[in-house]
Amino acid sequence: MKLVDLAMLEHLQGFLCVRGIGNIEAAGEVEKAKLRNKQSLTDLKLNFSQDTEPHKTEHELEVLLEAFQPPPNLKYLQISTYNGATFPNWMVSLVNLRCLTLFSCANCEFLPPLGRLPSLEILHMFHMDKVEEVGHEFLGVETGRKALGLATISPHVAALRLKLWWEFQSLFCSHDKVKHQVVQYCLMIQP
Repeated sequence: MKLVDLAMLEHLQGFLCVRGIGNIEAAGEVEKAKLRNKQSLTDLKLNFSQDTEPHKTEHELEVLLEAFQPPPNLKYLQISTYNGATFPNWMVSLVNLRCLTLFSCANCEFLPPLGRLPSLEILHMFHMDKVEEVGHEFLGVETGRKALGLATISPHVAALRLKLWWEFQSLFCSHDKVKHQVVQYCLMIQP
């Protein structure tokens, strides 16, 4: 099945996994699939593996990810082997997102303001090698404002897992409801 064939599946529901996104020629192919119109889609996995040469630039990958805008009622999202430097603007509009997994997004230095996602309960981030700090901007707190803490911004987060962030410098998480907070294999953790 080709990605463009998804446009014909008007009533697509439940789970969709797209692999080999790095092999897609242009974002126009993605936009033709009309993912944002699949209102019954609740679980989306996007894998940016690439078999073809030359490999896509960071900017090309960012444009591809932006084109994968899902419906706003998505509940589960996984992005893996993504080598863009930034995450898409649409990510903070997923107000029903309950679980987010970011895996092997090696070139991302900054995280989107996930604290603006009111339904987020589970957050897994693995192999985010260039992220050095998780601070107020991650929580959605505007610059210059007093830190409100994760409990104020995203009261439903129950599990937070961070793994394999080299040169990780600080973690801001003042949320007493985070029952499972795991930081593994982090070097240079400083208060």
